[in-house]
Amino acid sequence: MALYVIGAGMGRTGTYSLKLALEHLGFGPCHHMADVHANPEQKALWRAAGQGQLPTWDAAYAGYLSAVDWPTAHFWRE
Repeated sequence: MALYVIGAGMGRTGTYSLKLALEHLGFGPCHHMADVHANPEQKALWRAAGQGQLPTWDAAYAGYLSAVDWPTAHFWRE
């Protein structure tokens, strides 16, 4: 499933508040860097992406309806 909302703003610009607001409005769960830190599979996926091995986007965002913060802010065009 495609994401409904992509917040391309960088971290430390209110993205966690935006994550909570999107989830409250029904666009959740919302992917955030906090999810990457909490999940070893997400860490490995995004570490590889940073080295040029781009993931299958549907797999990277499986279960999410929206995304904000890093790493989405870097890869939003893709």
